[in-house]
Amino acid sequence: MGRDCTHTDRIQQLGGIMVKFPPLMKCLPFTKLWLITLTLLLVTVTGCGKVTQTSSKPTDTTTFDLKYTVATTSTSDADYKTASHNYFSTAESPVYTVIYGLGKNGKNQELSWGKALVTLKPNAASGNIITAKVTAMRKGDIELDSADNSWAKLSYDPASKLWAGDLRKIKPGFPMYLVAFFNTKGKAYLTILDAKRVSGNTTISLPAITPYETFIATLILQDFQEQKGIIDATVSPGELKAFFTDDFFDLLNYRLPLSTATKFNPESPSFLYSRDLEKRLLALYGLWKENEMEEGLSLLEKYKKESPNWISSKADAWWVTQFKDIKDSKSSGVSKKS
Repeated sequence: MGRDCTHTDRIQQLGGIMVKFPPLMKCLPFTKLWLITLTLLLVTVTGCGKVTQTSSKPTDTTTFDLKYTVATTSTSDADYKTASHNYFSTAESPVYTVIYGLGKNGKNQELSWGKALVTLKPNAASGNIITAKVTAMRKGDIELDSADNSWAKLSYDPASKLWAGDLRKIKPGFPMYLVAFFNTKGKAYLTILDAKRVSGNTTISLPAITPYETFIATLILQDFQEQKGIIDATVSPGELKAFFTDDFFDLLNYRLPLSTATKFNPESPSFLYSRDLEKRLLALYGLWKENEMEEGLSLLEKYKKESPNWISSKADAWWVTQFKDIKDSKSSGVSKKS
C-alpha cells in the first residue's frame, strides 16, 4: 500500500516540460516520488525567472543614431578659418564617411561606413548648381537606399552646399568615438565624441563639422597615438576646447592635415597624424598644465629657432601670455594642478 511498483516508463508534464521518468524498478515510495516531482517543478520555474531578469538590460542593447553636416564652400571669404584649402569641392567625388569606436588599450572598431558619388548639373546661364544626383553606397559599391546597421548614407544639398551624414544603429559602450568625412586622398573632416556625449541619447544631431572641430580631433588622435592607444592617458575633447579656443584657432591659419597612413584605403581608413604643428602644441600644452612656465617659454623659443614660421607672431604672443599667466597664478596662490 502506498507503493507504485509498475515497470513501465512514466511521462509527466512539469512546468511546460515533458519529463520522462525511468521505470520504477526499485518501487520508490510514493512520498519520495512526489518530493522529486515537486523539486523538478521548482527548479524549472526558478530557472525561467532568472532568464527573464538577465535579458532585460536596455543599456547593453540600446543603439543610437547620429547625424552631421559638412560645408563644401566658405561661408565668409574674409574669415581665413574657412579658406578654400580646408574645404571639399562641391564637385568632389567620391566622398566617404565612417565612425570608429575607440576602445581602451587601442582596441578600435568600425561601427558604420558609407560612400557617395555626386553628379552636379549647373545652370547654363548663371553657372549655379541647380541639381545634384547623389548615389549612396555601401562597401562593394552596392547602392544604398537608406542608412542602416553598419551602413551610413551621405546626401548633398546644392542649395545649402552641405553634405549630410546619416548613421544609424551605432553600437554604444566605447570611451570615445571618431566621426570622419573624407576623400580618397585622406583629407578629412573629423570630430570626436566622448562617452558622456553619447550616454542616454538615442539620436545625436551634431553641429556642422568644421576645421576647428577637425583641429581638436587631430590633436586628440595624435596624443592617442603617443599614448599607445590608452584612452585614460589621452587628452579629452572638453579640456582641449577649453584651452585651444576659437580665438586661438583664428591665429593659426590652419590647414587640414592628410593622414600619414602608408597607403590610405577609403574602405578601411586609418587616420594617423604626426605633423610637427600638433606635436609642438601638445608639448607646450603639457608644460602649461604642469605650471612649468620657464620650461614652456624655453621650449617655445626653441621651436621659433627651429622653424621661425611654425605659427604666426600673434599665436606666439598668445603662448607667451599663457605661460606668463602661470607666474601670476602662483603669486596669487592659484594652481591648475589643484
